[in-house]
Amino acid sequence: MWSRAAATKYPPSMKHISVFIAILGLSIGLHAQCIIDSTVFSGPSDYGIVPDTVQNLPDAWIGNAYSTDLQFHVSPDTVTQNGTFPINWIRIDSVTGMPAGFTYLPNPVNGVFHTTSDSGTGYGCVGVSGNPVSGQETGGPNSDGIYPMIVYLTAELIVFGSPATFPAELYDYKIHIYDPNGVPSTQSISFLVEMISPGLAGQNAEFFVQAPKTGKIQLNVLTIQGAAVRSEQFQVVKGPNFFSFDTHGLAGGVYFCNFTLGDAAITRRITVTH
Repeated sequence: MWSRAAATKYPPSMKHISVFIAILGLSIGLHAQCIIDSTVFSGPSDYGIVPDTVQNLPDAWIGNAYSTDLQFHVSPDTVTQNGTFPINWIRIDSVTGMPAGFTYLPNPVNGVFHTTSDSGTGYGCVGVSGNPVSGQETGGPNSDGIYPMIVYLTAELIVFGSPATFPAELYDYKIHIYDPNGVPSTQSISFLVEMISPGLAGQNAEFFVQAPKTGKIQLNVLTIQGAAVRSEQFQVVKGPNFFSFDTHGLAGGVYFCNFTLGDAAITRRITVTH
């Protein structure tokens, strides 16, 4: 079973076969294939999607190429009311709801992610890319710039000794597109930190910071084991700010960036690739 937040809906025939698997990886870079990164999971038995639907996908801004990274790890079996059934593979069939001009590309390119050791133990990702254009900040089903996405997939299970395929749908991931001059007034007093080029960081990790007040933000960088490796402060003004964090001196791997402004704290994960 998987433990990360996501909403999955099944047709009536699937009521007693709940396929709890880690499914979608949405990575970016225009038509670039995402890089599978198993290190974002805590271990070989940690199944799910990174980020989950609580953290969700990073926001987008008009005029800036969109980039994010979702990794997933498919469980080798699923527990149902009728017993435990092995999962052979899952396949990404389609992704709907993305803003116009956005595309997706899985890795492997056929969209099939196997759970056997010979096929990569269930790790995978899918790349999504696009360039937000003027007007999309007021698009989406509610005209608020939010584009809810649905991932359609197929899973093959071994049910009572025989392979059988079942369709499923993954909900609750979304892309929020903002005007290039800032964010909607409903978030103008909130403390917000998002990566502009999320997921993979080469020489720099770039962040968008929405500050509710002028002041200094404390940044503490930690390894995945919790060891502090970098600490610095930077000045922000009330409203939108852009911050570039130099990753020179950090070994390749996963790090947590903790941003603190007053009593508010936000943590974002980066993967240093140099």
